[in-house]
Amino acid sequence: MAIIQEQVSAKMLGRVFSLYFSIAILPSMIGLLFTGFIADAIGVATAFIIAGFIVVLVGLLSFFNGSIMALERKKG
Repeated sequence: MAIIQEQVSAKMLGRVFSLYFSIAILPSMIGLLFTGFIADAIGVATAFIIAGFIVVLVGLLSFFNGSIMALERKKG
C-alpha cells in the first residue's frame, strides 16, 4: 500500500486502489474455495504452517527484489 501511495498521484489514487483491490480479491476467492479441500487432505495445522512459510517467502522475495527496492531511489 505504501508503495502505491507514494508512486501514484493523489488525483488517481482512488481509482488505482479500486482496481488493485478488485484484482486482488479474485485470487483470494479462488484460494478460499480450495482451502477447505487442502485442510481436509493435509490437516488444518499443516495448512497454516505451509501458508505461513509462503507468506514469509513472498516477503523475502519482495525485499530482495531490486525493482521494488529501487522505487524510492527513482523518485528522489
